[in-house]
Amino acid sequence: MTSRHDAFDTGGTNHLWKTRHSSLHWPDDKSSPYSTSVTVVLIGATTNQSKWVKYEIEQSIKHGNGILTIDISKIADLKGNTTDCCSLRVPSAPHYLWNKENGRENLGKWVETAAKAAGK
Repeated sequence: MTSRHDAFDTGGTNHLWKTRHSSLHWPDDKSSPYSTSVTVVLIGATTNQSKWVKYEIEQSIKHGNGILTIDISKIADLKGNTTDCCSLRVPSAPHYLWNKENGRENLGKWVETAAKAAGK
């Protein structure tokens, strides 16, 4: 994005904004992703370089969310190119491979498993 705010979709119409001053602002308490029970982290080639992804993981753990990671690096772009997955993992959280483990069919099961593991 080229605006002064980088928006991250947290589901529906809720957004988290990072300002130029690197502070976080939630429009209201209901917008917080911590009102959810599971955090799904999509991992590609450079996800480990994002301080915001790391922050969201930390906050999700702090708030007791179930958490899982999914390697999306082998999903081809429009030209058929793929990347390698970075090394980002969340300790004791399951890590899935979207293509090899049929993510389209199994995502719901993965989320339910993470929710149950977190007692949600």
